[in-house]
Amino acid sequence: MISQGVGAPLGAFSRIEAEVACQLTRNVRIEAFDVDKEHLTEIHKDDAAAYKYIDFGKSPATFTAEVAGQAAGGAIEIYFDSPAGKRIGVCAIPANTNPKAWETYTCDVTGATGVHAIYLKFTGGDGSLFNLDWFTFNLK
Repeated sequence: MISQGVGAPLGAFSRIEAEVACQLTRNVRIEAFDVDKEHLTEIHKDDAAAYKYIDFGKSPATFTAEVAGQAAGGAIEIYFDSPAGKRIGVCAIPANTNPKAWETYTCDVTGATGVHAIYLKFTGGDGSLFNLDWFTFNLK
């Protein structure tokens, strides 16, 4: 578990815009289309996005993400504190041929309490997997 450090933690149960307050790896970049619709794009296998200081308070039951699929599809693996930390869930994202068809996908999560850094590790096949707009954690 990490300490709060500088800055206020983001609430796990609020909608967290994927492009806000994150550290990105490798191919991932921020893209905008339409009015006020920034999102993460060029997500490939083994890329990641890190969000420090996510405050869970109570233990969530699920994780929900709004994504627009690419031909490859894939998954979002959710880890605590490092890309090799405790995995709390895996959210499958099906393949889709329309990168601007935004849909929400939900998966179960376990063992999430306290304040942590969250690492979203992206897995799947070759090529661009999907675009990510926002995510949230949900109580039962």
